[in-house]
Amino acid sequence: MQQEKILLKVGYRLYKFQHNSIVGVVEIGRVTKTQAISECGSYKFRIEMSNPEYIICMGRGEWDSSHFKLETPELKDRLKIQKNIARLIRADFSQLPTECINELVSVLDKYSPLKK
Repeated sequence: MQQEKILLKVGYRLYKFQHNSIVGVVEIGRVTKTQAISECGSYKFRIEMSNPEYIICMGRGEWDSSHFKLETPELKDRLKIQKNIARLIRADFSQLPTECINELVSVLDKYSPLKK
């Protein structure tokens, strides 16, 4: 049985993936009869798609391994978690009061499989 085709529309948000990580979010800014074009104009897609989980950009390079996925609540949550983890990695914990560090450690101890 053939999957139902979906048409990209102005305002749709596409999440760009590379190596299983979200590397950007693109919003569709305009559409023609055959193409959907990002707001910035850098990305063009076929307007008709059959798989919202794997959308490729038109004219992408031979070695380009990126693909796009249509926004879902799960992807929004995943991006938020990914951004929060990046903030934690870059955080300067030496500036935090001891009570905050102890609280963070106790939270990590509850969920971390590497307990002492």
